Amino acid sequence: MMADTNKLTNSIRNSVKELESRAKAARGGDQKTMVTQTEALKKKFRDSISRFQQIEKTYRDRTKQRMERQMRIGKSAPWNVCSDVS
Repeated sequence: MMADTNKLTNSIRNSVKELESRAKAARGGDQKTMVTQTEALKKKFRDSISRFQQIEKTYRDRTKQRMERQMRIGKSAPWNVCSDVS
């Protein structure tokens, strides 16, 4: 899943860069509009990436806590005690 996410992120980043270079190469009144729109798109993309990373970090933290809790439960479980069965 992470590979797919990274691939998609890089693809979008490259598309934004291409739009940015087209906007800078444009002539006339369209250039300012295109540059403004491209900057807004870049900001929205950065914000989306930041939000995704925050959600991903929260998920990792919760998973880690859940695993630690399961390890504590497993260590104190009665079936975890060694006893001689004769």
